[in-house]
Amino acid sequence: MRLVKRSEVKLGRKTKMIEFCQELKESLKDFAKKHDLAELYRKYSWKNDTWTNDFPSILNLEKDVGEKAKRNLVKEEDVRRVVKWGGGTLKVRWCETVRLSLYDERGHFKKEVGEHPSIAAQILKEQKEKGLISGLGITYLTKVLRFAAPSEFGAIDSRIVRVFGQGDNNSKQQNWLSLTACPGEGEQRWAIREQSTWPKEYGKWIKMLRFLANLLSSENSCCPHREPFIESGLRQKGVWVCADVEMALFAYASQHINLRKPYCP
Repeated sequence: MRLVKRSEVKLGRKTKMIEFCQELKESLKDFAKKHDLAELYRKYSWKNDTWTNDFPSILNLEKDVGEKAKRNLVKEEDVRRVVKWGGGTLKVRWCETVRLSLYDERGHFKKEVGEHPSIAAQILKEQKEKGLISGLGITYLTKVLRFAAPSEFGAIDSRIVRVFGQGDNNSKQQNWLSLTACPGEGEQRWAIREQSTWPKEYGKWIKMLRFLANLLSSENSCCPHREPFIESGLRQKGVWVCADVEMALFAYASQHINLRKPYCP
């Protein structure tokens, strides 16, 4: 199998500007008015990562993966840590030539990725199609992005899609996303399989997170960050970023998912 050089990965060639309509903005505003996102952030829980416990694993992953991402040095061992944190068990392959390409040579987040966030997911999708990445689906690819740049990205998993998207009418609360989640067979987890709306919908998701982060900050609704995140420079006290909003929405989704596995169209 031929390894693809970094220069051969086309940045955003297939990526179009995401339409972020006024109707969606109004729905997000209404959601933020009806729900206390700061309290939802406090209720986030994944393994040992809880607010009262200072989110220790999240903190370490953001420090390590984030620093390496700024130098385009995220390796397979880093990706395996993210997968282990998420509870994944599949064998992961992440070739040495894979680059996230989120930052320029000065360590600044790239303007084109900021303006068109689905570019980041498109890069990973193309490298996966070329065989440079394997064992990672949509959920874990976005978790890698989330830890690489928490201020700019949030993960998107099956709980999020079941509650804010398509595939589980018993759990659905909002119609924000056109992505569909499907239940696995037997005891397997729900999953977001490859679909035509990906990675475009990831760009939409990130714009939603950014919109809510800006909205909350403009209304002086402070994110209740734990001190280690502030002391390490990962957060400015009280200022919401994409990963913070995603954590709050994950907590909300966790409250609403139906444990049964209905038919997935």
